[in-house]
Amino acid sequence: MSILILVRHGEAQNNTKDVLTSSIKGYPLTKRGIEQSEMTASQLKTIKVSAIFSSPLERTMQTAKIINRYHGMDIKVDARLRELSFGRLEGSSAMKGLWETEMLRSRKLERSMEKGAAIAARMSSFLRALPDEGTYIAVTHQSCIDNTLRKIIGLDEFSGTGISVKNATTTVIEKAHGRLRILAIGSFSVDNRYLTLLKSRHGGNVSVSSKHF
Repeated sequence: MSILILVRHGEAQNNTKDVLTSSIKGYPLTKRGIEQSEMTASQLKTIKVSAIFSSPLERTMQTAKIINRYHGMDIKVDARLRELSFGRLEGSSAMKGLWETEMLRSRKLERSMEKGAAIAARMSSFLRALPDEGTYIAVTHQSCIDNTLRKIIGLDEFSGTGISVKNATTTVIEKAHGRLRILAIGSFSVDNRYLTLLKSRHGGNVSVSSKHF
């Protein structure tokens, strides 16, 4: 059995400035984002970690480095964890979420923007590549976490729009016996004791065959 702890990066300047961006450089963590990441890191420090992965973007690397202070590992940068590509919307205003509202009203996406299915596919590739044993932390973006959860639950990006995790939260997925099981979504309190409790629970958790993910 292996455990993947997906961590959304702390609050970054693109969040406070309401900008859609997948640029690797720019938009670092805010002061609040650093504090959020430090709080998450203090929870995760009690967990024995096999490896730490990160999206290549500045805000995720900052968050990963804060978490890694307690583990002293080589952070593995993986492009599959990157933010969604916004295409022609890159650098534009998120309009406090209204861009998604317009998308839902018209039931279509900006053609140049990376689709949720494509994001889920690269996250699926990442998850399948993890060893069958160990506990892994992957610092990534809301789009990656949300679309991973939607894929497991069986929703598309329209019907699953309400699935949304906050900055610096942890989402936990178990991979065991050919199945993926959601243990926690957007939690602020995943430490070793809580993780042990999550793994021991049976029933009530959404799961899917890894062959279908």
